[in-house]
Amino acid sequence: MAVLLATNLYDLINADYIEPLDSYLNVLKDKNGYMDDFFKAFLENSRYDGKVCCLPFQRSAVVMYYNKNLFKNAGLSAPDSWDS
Repeated sequence: MAVLLATNLYDLINADYIEPLDSYLNVLKDKNGYMDDFFKAFLENSRYDGKVCCLPFQRSAVVMYYNKNLFKNAGLSAPDSWDS
């Protein structure tokens, strides 16, 4: 197991260092529920030749941090939704 950039995955696949994870994932009771927790684009980036070769490292929600004081000093209010 290793943590690496997705772009390094293909070097490891070409060196035959990667074992696809499908056989391990197929025994999960709720495989689809587990896999649905990943952002789709990140998971697609983890596939090679139709097989899951790695899993995204983070399954966290997208957030945006801001400095309340800087916004206030600039006369700005923080958006209350992603659409704002």
